[in-house]
Amino acid sequence: MAVKFESGTAQTTDNAGKQRLLSYNRLYKFDITEDSGIVTYKEGLETTSSLPDLLSPARKIARQYLKTVVDEDEMTIEPDKGLWDSARPGASLAEQGEALPYFRFKEEKTVGNVASVAYEQLVDDIPVWGAGLFVRINPDKGGVSGFHNGAHYIAGIHRANPEKIAAWKDLQQFPLEKLMEALGATETVKITHITDAKVWFYQYLSEKRMDGDELVYKVYVPGKNGEAGVYQKKIFFAPPALSEEIRDGIHYESVEVLFSVLAEGESECHWRAFIEPDSNRVLFLESFRAYCANAAVFESGPVSVTRGGVRDLALVSGLDKECAMVPLKELAPPNCCGIQQLAGKWVVLGECHDPSKKAPRLSPPYNFVYPFDSYEFAACSAYYHCDSMFRLIEALGFKKEQYFEHTDFPVTVDPVMYGEDACTDQVGKGKGIAGFAFGVIIKGEDRGVGLSTDIRVVRHEFGHAALISHIGLRSFSFSHGIGDTFAAVLGDPLNDALDRFETFPFTYCILNRRHDRDPAKGWNWFGRKWSKGYEGEEILSTTLFRAYRAAGGDSSHFAEKEYASRYLFYLMLKAIGSLLFHENNSVIDDLDELVGALGEADLNTDDQEGHPGGLWSKVFIWSFGVQGLYNPAGYQVQPGFEQVMLPADFVDVFIDDGRRGGYLPYLENLTTSPGIWNRLAPDVKEGNQKPVPGVMNYAFVMIRNKGTRIASNIKVSCYRAIDGTPVYWSETEWEPLWENVQQCRTIAPDKEDYLIAGPFEWIPKSVDDVLLFSVSTPDDKSNLEGDNGALREFKTDPLVRRLVVLDNNIAMRKFNETNFY
Repeated sequence: MAVKFESGTAQTTDNAGKQRLLSYNRLYKFDITEDSGIVTYKEGLETTSSLPDLLSPARKIARQYLKTVVDEDEMTIEPDKGLWDSARPGASLAEQGEALPYFRFKEEKTVGNVASVAYEQLVDDIPVWGAGLFVRINPDKGGVSGFHNGAHYIAGIHRANPEKIAAWKDLQQFPLEKLMEALGATETVKITHITDAKVWFYQYLSEKRMDGDELVYKVYVPGKNGEAGVYQKKIFFAPPALSEEIRDGIHYESVEVLFSVLAEGESECHWRAFIEPDSNRVLFLESFRAYCANAAVFESGPVSVTRGGVRDLALVSGLDKECAMVPLKELAPPNCCGIQQLAGKWVVLGECHDPSKKAPRLSPPYNFVYPFDSYEFAACSAYYHCDSMFRLIEALGFKKEQYFEHTDFPVTVDPVMYGEDACTDQVGKGKGIAGFAFGVIIKGEDRGVGLSTDIRVVRHEFGHAALISHIGLRSFSFSHGIGDTFAAVLGDPLNDALDRFETFPFTYCILNRRHDRDPAKGWNWFGRKWSKGYEGEEILSTTLFRAYRAAGGDSSHFAEKEYASRYLFYLMLKAIGSLLFHENNSVIDDLDELVGALGEADLNTDDQEGHPGGLWSKVFIWSFGVQGLYNPAGYQVQPGFEQVMLPADFVDVFIDDGRRGGYLPYLENLTTSPGIWNRLAPDVKEGNQKPVPGVMNYAFVMIRNKGTRIASNIKVSCYRAIDGTPVYWSETEWEPLWENVQQCRTIAPDKEDYLIAGPFEWIPKSVDDVLLFSVSTPDDKSNLEGDNGALREFKTDPLVRRLVVLDNNIAMRKFNETNFY
């Protein structure tokens, strides 16, 4: 693709040289014009144009942006009907033929202040599954933050017999037996109904045909004559093998069938299959159910009391007195008999499978108090935790009609659907949430401890719920999901576990997952320990938990930990809300898309709970680099020290604060940076001298480059604290001493190369003066620099601490070495 690159743009190119992803660290702004179709870049966006008013602001920006990045020799964008003067005809492909990809507008959605505009790819007016162009936009500021080229450059297609296509699409006449046969359904499985059938061009990839783990389920068979029960494995489907005529990489005209399944011992769940009508064979099969742990092991206990896992049911009885009484907000009114049920705005308790266990209901005074090891306690926990998660998402500013557009509320929650099985589940239906279901981890004679008592498990399921709500899939192609990160990040500020890095500490023997996986031991992205399942999820949670730690999670102050926890959770939700890719894109594209979406979610945030956004992107890139995302193919991570690979063609200048440009360990004292020092004479010697007030002193700053290419056009700025110990960054707290002082020397991407800027003349007011230095290049701008090179304007004054810990371009020095934070 022909793309106009700007400084500070993260780019991803596939093996064929096609530009796939662009993610800007400053909004890409341009002048919207219709004249001759030429768009010129300029700072600021003038909205005076001849574009029709029928389009939303985001649609106008997206359409004009695509005209700047799309090479018409490679693809064409279908015009909005009646809005362009002329249109190129739709592409048509003959058998094994080639044609330009072409696209038409599909949807626009908004999460927070980020609008995502999607264009779907078509062949002969039939959409191509998982293929499209996606643009993320900040309409309020009139700029683009990211672009994803998910086009399929098609080299071969197979058209199906039109009569057979029509037969599969006719839901009124469709025989379920025909689908049962194509799926290879077993005698214990019943297809209850087909909800939809659509025609697509689906690219067959053998390695993605189906997930064997999804096809298996377990049925508990009670023991006889006092013997222990056992779990028997059964399968939903065994699809017949494909013929040799079905070839990898070919796009087959197929029918997507959405249907519901009821199996022995299971609740009704939803599935998707792509059927090739000529052969009646399944090209792709997946369930919308998100199984998250399966084991016949029963261990549980609240970490706040046990600080670890409970291994004996007898230990549970003493925990009742430790439970806290919490309000159940916005419950539906009691019935006419004064009976209160657990049903509210967001959640209602219900039975997805086992109707013999009824949800608790009470007469006045409506105190739902039960023993910890009872079904009723598990039910109250499931209601409260699920309800509180929805409330947290709402409190962070996400409207349910936007974020959960396809979900009908209240959502059904079954606290012990799986009986004696330690299993949890989030059930989806297309892009909606059908419900949540939980199992039991400690089983007694007549009682048990439910998994729903652990809010970390509930948070994990909400990771699947967010994904299903926006990409229609329960998992990423590179990870089982993002729920482990939800659990780790939200649970850490008040974590009392003995081991901070056990993701599910009191169910660890069942859910034995961690968020401190060592890349040197194979836990690097796409390394020997990686898989697209739980191992990938552990790598993702390790990566993002590291970013959380660097942003304040490792602080000794609770306020900083809570800020980092809530804001990162907000960014993850916002990033997921902006995603539009499908699983049949490549693994690396999908992961790069998530990294870009996280940075863009931050870039497009002006204020969140009193904190400015636009400060986290460098920490995200660093954290993914530590986990090996940018390692060259075949690179072996060496043990014993932190290695950070960065994207190709990347500049990363920094002022050393003692961590050589990294972001961990977290520094409580930010005012002793060795990369800044004072001298009493302009002698260019290293080593700090205590300032002498009232006379000329000379400040120096050392700048290095840990990127992958030469840093040039370097600018240095310096600011002095006006009075004492400022906490916030504002013009009333800091005065500029020098701004944008140009440095002529370049810096090579070498640990040994450096630039000493100075001497900078200054007259200290006292020995306690604090100087803050900021270094910037066009390719690695300081977070203090605005789009036009001037000092950035924040909607909310940021804490100075966060400016420094989130950007290695910024450092402070208090020359008498006293810590004032």
